[in-house]
Amino acid sequence: MARSVFLASTDRDAVKSIVAVGLIEELKRSYDRVGVFHPLARQADGPDGPDGPDGPAAAPDPLATGDTLETGRAVRAGATYRQFHQDPAAAMEQVAERFEAVQATSDFVVAVGSDHADVPGGEEFALNARIAANLGAPVLLVVPAEGWTPGQITASAKLATATVQAQHAQVVGVVATGGPPGQVAAARAALAELDLPTGAVSATPVAPGRTIGETSDAAGDAPAGADPSAPARAAADPATAFENGFRAREFVDAIEAFAPTAITPLAFQRSLVARARLDPKNIVLPEGDDDRVLRAAARVLELGAAQVTILGDRDAVAERAEALGLDLKEAEIVDPTRADLVERFADVYAELRAHKGMTKERALATIGQSGTYFATMMVHTGMADGMV
Repeated sequence: MARSVFLASTDRDAVKSIVAVGLIEELKRSYDRVGVFHPLARQADGPDGPDGPDGPAAAPDPLATGDTLETGRAVRAGATYRQFHQDPAAAMEQVAERFEAVQATSDFVVAVGSDHADVPGGEEFALNARIAANLGAPVLLVVPAEGWTPGQITASAKLATATVQAQHAQVVGVVATGGPPGQVAAARAALAELDLPTGAVSATPVAPGRTIGETSDAAGDAPAGADPSAPARAAADPATAFENGFRAREFVDAIEAFAPTAITPLAFQRSLVARARLDPKNIVLPEGDDDRVLRAAARVLELGAAQVTILGDRDAVAERAEALGLDLKEAEIVDPTRADLVERFADVYAELRAHKGMTKERALATIGQSGTYFATMMVHTGMADGMV
């Protein structure tokens, strides 16, 4: 699975773009395919509609580049603010699935958090931290420096780190952005007290619509001998500004060494599904007349986590699945009253339990009247790998 990092800003004054661009440039030195993912996006209409199958449409993104992974539009998005308001659990699951899709074709994924265009205050930042925890990604924290003293910047970083930890995610580094160049060194020194890789940059954000390549080309026009830490140079070349703010490699090293200390239920589910996909098993579900079982079967098939066998009358199961709007075309449906199978299983069961006085007649009655016994014998005879 591809490595990842989640860039989260504490508010809209913290400039993520300068950090994202510099980090991606550093990552491209070690990874061939660097993907960019926006877990939370503003609502935007696209060819598939605002919430179509390809997800929220993304506007031209300053992080887009030919060297990063493109998935049908500038940057792949997870879910919209509206989706999170309507159904937070479903939106979070959608974000995780789309993140997984980017991971599958990337060596490293940079997830860029939201721009605080929704609920004012700390709730949106907490949501970003919660998303990071569910993606299993470490958080690179971006805090604003404009109008703040070095002490206030550090206090803000500590408070934000506590918020991230409360959502069961982990911070692997802190960067302060903005503020006059003369205060950057002081901010950097103050942040150094944190037991994390830290840095501070004064560069302005990447111009909207400019790609990494375009920004780097513009930087190449700087006059020879110019001070690389000067504001004009930093604005033209945000990769340079990132390096001048701190050693980018330290952050990459911290991300690569990251090991989660907690796992959310959704992240745990994702890890199980990922392992199951490596060697799909055939699981038999005895209660084909239960809507909950049918819904679960459809979900397992959608995830590609297993092959599914449902016990029940084929026509009845198909009719109920259609009524529920479920796709069970890939499921195998087996009638548990099928005479040849009941006969075969009864022979095996009678032999297994002969020392307990089991007869063929009793075995036929047991197997023929119980979907659970029928399913158990499917597993015992190798027709299925497991049952629920």
